[in-house]
Amino acid sequence: MQNTVIARFSGGGQSSLSSFPGTESFLKNFKNNAFTLAEVLVTVAIIGIVAALTLPQLIQKNEKKAAITGIKKAYTELYQVIIRSQAENGEPAYWDFDNRNDFPDKYLIPYMKVIKDCGRSGPPLFCYYEDNNEKNKLHVLDGTVENFNTGYRGLILANGMGILIRLGWGAGAAPFAKIYVDINGPKGSTTIGKDVFAFSMRPDKGDKYIFLTGVTGANNSGVNNSSFMKTREYLMSTVQGGCNKDAISSTGYNQGDFCSALIQIDGWQIKDDYPW
Repeated sequence: MQNTVIARFSGGGQSSLSSFPGTESFLKNFKNNAFTLAEVLVTVAIIGIVAALTLPQLIQKNEKKAAITGIKKAYTELYQVIIRSQAENGEPAYWDFDNRNDFPDKYLIPYMKVIKDCGRSGPPLFCYYEDNNEKNKLHVLDGTVENFNTGYRGLILANGMGILIRLGWGAGAAPFAKIYVDINGPKGSTTIGKDVFAFSMRPDKGDKYIFLTGVTGANNSGVNNSSFMKTREYLMSTVQGGCNKDAISSTGYNQGDFCSALIQIDGWQIKDDYPW
């Protein structure tokens, strides 16, 4: 076997590659088929353009998917809070919604896994950080800070979610609890409709209670006027609380409050026309 190998490679290490049969033809074809520097640069540029166009869409798709997962989890967990509270405090329709100061402490907070209680604040603030950090502030869809309402009770839960609770709308309105849930804590933008979602809980004429996503409050006659009963077009309009970047924010209603109701009536989806 050794003699055969030596015979094939006669000349030892002094032989050039061109001495092998077919090598010259291979090198010629390789040279003819190789990419030029200009062609490589053009290819890289095309890949970069495609990535620039598609990457934001992929990121947004993942953000929306995370938002859907988060809002479902928040909705489920808040329902569990109500169930646990109901076992000790009776039917929620008969809870004392008029007692704004004591309502959270009696009916909600004891049944949450709270790791930090921020207390009540002036403007609605989460308490992820001790200072006046931007991550503590509640934002609306157009990116501005919400500062119309006061008296929110801030909490941080063991699962990392932030909670803001506020009772009622004011004189003449049917009482109910408004709850903001920040589904990803300080990691997100603390923006209503993106990673913060509004929930409402209200009694209904003493015989049942309604716990829904989205908020529109109630009219002065006390008739339930919840966002769940509104049309999709209404929820996406520029009315107070609408899921629209041009919607109005005012006392009691924040731009984007209806976004959670919109997601719910859309079958727990964020559709293409959602104002992300």
